[in-house]
Amino acid sequence: MRMALPLTALIKAKNIIEKCGEKSLCPDHSSLNHSSGEVFSKSAAMIRFIFLSILFRATIGQSFHCRFIQHAYDKAVQNSEFLGANDSDLKRVRSDDIGNNYFAQQPTPPDADVDFNRTTTLLMAGQLLSSIGGRNTLNRLASCIPLDKRCSTMPMEKPPTDPRFRTITGAWNNLKNPKWGKSYTPYGHLLTANFADGISEIRKSVVGQADLPGARVATNAINKDPFKCTPDFPANLLSVMFGQLMAHDHGMRQMYQSKEGGPTRTCCNEDYSAALSPQPFGCHAIEYPENDPFLSDASPNCNIRCMNYIRSQATFSNDCRVGSFQAVNLVSHYLDLSPVYGNTEEIARELRTFQDGLLKNNKNKVLPETCDDPNQDCYLTGDFRATAIFFLGLLQSMYHRFHNVVAPQLKVLNPKWDDERLYQETRRIVIACYQNHVIDWLRVFSGDAETRRFRPVGNNYLGRYNDKVDASSTAEFSHCVFRVYHSNLADKVHFIDGNNTIVRTINLDDNDVGLKTLETDYDSLTRGMLSTPSGHASFTPTVRNKMFNNDNKFHLGLDLISTDLFVGRDLGLQPFHVYFEQCTGKKVRSWDDFKVTMPAEAIADLRSVYKSVYDVDAFAGVALEEKCDSYLGTVGKCLVVSQYQRTISGDRFFYSLSGGAYPFTRNQLGTIYKFSFANFICTVTGLDQIPASAFEFPTSRNPMVACQRGIDLSAWRGLR
Repeated sequence: MRMALPLTALIKAKNIIEKCGEKSLCPDHSSLNHSSGEVFSKSAAMIRFIFLSILFRATIGQSFHCRFIQHAYDKAVQNSEFLGANDSDLKRVRSDDIGNNYFAQQPTPPDADVDFNRTTTLLMAGQLLSSIGGRNTLNRLASCIPLDKRCSTMPMEKPPTDPRFRTITGAWNNLKNPKWGKSYTPYGHLLTANFADGISEIRKSVVGQADLPGARVATNAINKDPFKCTPDFPANLLSVMFGQLMAHDHGMRQMYQSKEGGPTRTCCNEDYSAALSPQPFGCHAIEYPENDPFLSDASPNCNIRCMNYIRSQATFSNDCRVGSFQAVNLVSHYLDLSPVYGNTEEIARELRTFQDGLLKNNKNKVLPETCDDPNQDCYLTGDFRATAIFFLGLLQSMYHRFHNVVAPQLKVLNPKWDDERLYQETRRIVIACYQNHVIDWLRVFSGDAETRRFRPVGNNYLGRYNDKVDASSTAEFSHCVFRVYHSNLADKVHFIDGNNTIVRTINLDDNDVGLKTLETDYDSLTRGMLSTPSGHASFTPTVRNKMFNNDNKFHLGLDLISTDLFVGRDLGLQPFHVYFEQCTGKKVRSWDDFKVTMPAEAIADLRSVYKSVYDVDAFAGVALEEKCDSYLGTVGKCLVVSQYQRTISGDRFFYSLSGGAYPFTRNQLGTIYKFSFANFICTVTGLDQIPASAFEFPTSRNPMVACQRGIDLSAWRGLR
């Protein structure tokens, strides 16, 4: 008769494994004291085999495994509740915290809070099981966990009443898989996630399983400009901000949400001289090295050694499978202008007038305001991140304005349409024009030859919608490649009047400038951003040290680049060489193999901080690739193309596809294809001149031309 082995015996077996180590043999002829006598040591693999054999053969079978799983899960519930109960004791993020990015935390729906807390519990259970039964235990025994403990409980919205139009959340874009691309679903992964424990622990070095170099140490080494090439199409600052708008449209990372929700914790002590020890759950502080070059220059008395980093919030997989950590994306994954229209029905409704399809706006047509205080930024937007950088708010405002240019024209052309039809048709046209601008932007930033496949010819369709393709944003794209574009930010921007005279200059880290400046300087800021060249491949001091500095005494802010690098580890991205091999077809055996895409100086910089060629972070590798015709190198372009193949073909509403929900006619497509980003800027501003290609810095090859305003919507006349 088989007997169930008690949990205490399992723990003893676990202890034996730990004493012998996971990969090495115990010393020959050594022994462990045990109540039953001397037990000669075995290899960890043999002990694990014995342990698993006991688990499977000396028990009553699956019911035992499930009781064991349930015990671990119950323990995780207790730990999770303990965290929630002790949250009030943690040091909270303040506005002057160094490196905080608290602005990126937004209130979450109650159902999402429940999901977040249950996912945290499930990850804790996985870590407990992994420590006893190995990396794959949770996957092998996942069938023991009830469905309600491994699936999202957020209610799925009903299919739209009019299937011709997108939902606000992205749900039901794919009718067979309605969660694909929806807000509050996980980022996808091109490759299997890489965590030290197979669950969520940060990746280790392949050399002795040591910690990887600190994020700040790594980015200090790559903060150089070893490049020989220049882009074919030199970009301006407005196009860099357009890329930021795209990034926000594709995704929003949520930081770990405690049980009670609300503001999150900080990971550093009171004066930032050290990381808290032990780190609160969800924390992974980024530490400054001794003799950090910036801190040494900032102040001889500066003892700062810690910057806040809150790990990403996990969520359930769409198919309820139990596996490694998956970060939640709070916004729709599609190119649907969610920063303008919102990601929840509540925000979308709040932005509407419910008259003639129009959006609310203030008297200067900047954005709707929610207060009357002339000294306070209180604008209502589809994405609150517009208030973090006023450059970005300008672009969201432009597309907001454009909606209210299109809607009245459609009303004249189709006088029988009600408010709802006008709103939906207008939103559909505005998103289509924006998607067309995205395709042109890719030409400048990701390579003309590489992205030509996404540009339709004539008035033809690009292709057909494919319902087998999941268009969800991948972690590699949103949290590696698109973050490399932070190297294109400029430190300052000029305001230029109609006489082409600089009337004002603002630094990127000037926190006193908010969206209020758009009330009086809308056009002068637009001219300045069109005429300010982007950075090329190196990260400016502001981006590395002073973002969102919030006026603390050392004027230190978020090191955006170290954060960018560490997000990749947080989300479990594979090291750079894995993507290099996938994209080039070349096997990496030594540092010299990177010479295919990197300058020798860049490789030397990486070797100075990473113990192995197999340790290099994806972000570091992509950032240091030679960029000879665009703003990305070989692997970066490869990852962008991979994403946009899915973003386009897997979107049932994408403007240039046939076979979708409600495709545009060829005449309508002709109108959209001709409506360039330059036409768009002229339509929503008072500018008289603009660069022929508005994504590019004005040069003799890209001269200033007279503005052409408006869009001809006659192809929409008389629609049913």
